[in-house]
Amino acid sequence: MVTGIPGAIVGLIVGLNVYPPTAWFAVLEIGIPAGLAGGLFGAFVGALVEWDQDPDDY
Repeated sequence: MVTGIPGAIVGLIVGLNVYPPTAWFAVLEIGIPAGLAGGLFGAFVGALVEWDQDPDDY
């Protein structure tokens, strides 16, 4: 969500500059991949943090 919202805003700006009638599609075309990339990166970092913790800390 943190990367999806800026991606959607960038998509809207790009879409309005290129061809305004299809700007809504540019929001999806850029915003969805940005959100997915952010989600995958967050899951990867979360997995690294969890893997790095010592079991005795619980």
